[in-house]
Order: sequence, then structure tokens, then C-alpha cells
Amino acid sequence: MARIENNKVPLGGSHKAAGFTYYQKNGKTIMRLAFSDQPERRTKPQFVTRQRLAHNNLLWRAMKAAGATWFEGGASPYHRFCTLMTPVKVGYLTKEMVDAGATLLLPGMVLSDGPLDEVGYRLGTVYGRPALVTDLKAKSADVGSLWLCTVRQEVVNGVPRVRVCVESELKKYARTAKGFLALVDERFGDEMAGFGLVRVVDGHASQQRLVTRCRHYMEYTTDEALQAAAKSYGGLTNSRRLKKRK
Repeated sequence: MARIENNKVPLGGSHKAAGFTYYQKNGKTIMRLAFSDQPERRTKPQFVTRQRLAHNNLLWRAMKAAGATWFEGGASPYHRFCTLMTPVKVGYLTKEMVDAGATLLLPGMVLSDGPLDEVGYRLGTVYGRPALVTDLKAKSADVGSLWLCTVRQEVVNGVPRVRVCVESELKKYARTAKGFLALVDERFGDEMAGFGLVRVVDGHASQQRLVTRCRHYMEYTTDEALQAAAKSYGGLTNSRRLKKRK
């Protein structure tokens, strides 16, 4: 690595030239080799981790576009989101799909995190209609503090993508079911969608995860899907061979 103290290179980010990468750091221009002669290591655990990180990044963009960024703690809302997504299943997507912005609706996907009391809910029926049934007492529930987060799985030109939307005007859906608050609407019967209720008060939120009947993600969690995804990146590295080289 070399430092160029007197910055005479007009760079506005990172550039590659003559085999070197130049970028700005602390007011100085840093120069590094643009390429490494070390073979890229892609063992199965490394590949799974990279798939998780790539998907989390794309999923976060979809949530951010909808304004669903209720996360506290950690280095940033995004990092907190990634931490809480650790136990969630990994879907294996080919390089072409990732480059096209593919995202999957995953059961247990985290929607928010904060210090407020969690809202419990499940998908069911009320008066014969699809509903999101909560554990909140209907008489004392503060519907005005609740945000409904809907995540819908779509497939565009063979590429899976999620569409996220949030809304806070929920009184028109509110019903009482055996003394508890329920939101009743045909959307809750959509088997390509997932839902969550986030309690938000004075900028703070509750920790909530998505409930869904959607199973579209399952075709991307098989060993065949993993192998196809890995092949699109050049295949997996044999971890035993790496150990022998050491």
C-alpha cells in the first residue's frame, strides 16, 4: 500500500488504473494493488455467509425504500437488522439473480427492533374472513401506535423480488375477536405475502418478526439450489485442499 500525501489525483471515490486501485481516506489518496494473486476462497460456509450478507443488503434496501427502518442498537439500523437476521433461513440465489436484485420473503424475517413491548399475532380467520389476530386486548389497544408492515413476494421475469409497504391507518381493519384486537382484510389470506405489526411510540419500536403462509422461498433452500448458486459464482472451494496447501 502506498500513500499519496499531496493529492493531485482528481478522484471522487475509487478508481482502477494500471493494475492499481485509488481511493480517498482521511483526506489522502490511498493506492493498492487492484488484483490479488491469492485464489478466491469459497468454501461452503463462506459461500453461505456471503449469500446471507448479499440477501440482507438487498432486503434492507427494499425495507428502507418503504420507510421500514425501525431498528435501535448496534452500529447502525442496518447492522442491527443483519444481526437479528442471523437465525433466519438462507435462500441460495445465482449471481444473475443477485445482480438483478432478487429478494425472498423468509419466515421469521425481522421487521423492527426496539425497547417497546412486543406485539404477538398470528394469521387466522375472524367472522369467516382472513385476519391478523393479536394478543392485544381490544378495549385497551392503542391502534394509533401500530404500523402494519406487509411484505409481498413477487416474481418478475423469473426473478423473485419482495415489495414492502407500511401503513398506520388501521382502524378500518380493526375488529374484536374474543376480546382481542384483530385486523380483518382479504390481504391476510394472500399466500404470497407476510405481515407484522410494529408498535412505534416517540421514535422507539417493538421487536417484531414476520408471519406468513408463503412457501415460495423453499425452492431456494435446497442443496440443488445451493449448488446452482455456487456454480454461477465459479463453484465451491474444497476446504480439505485449502488445509493441505497450508
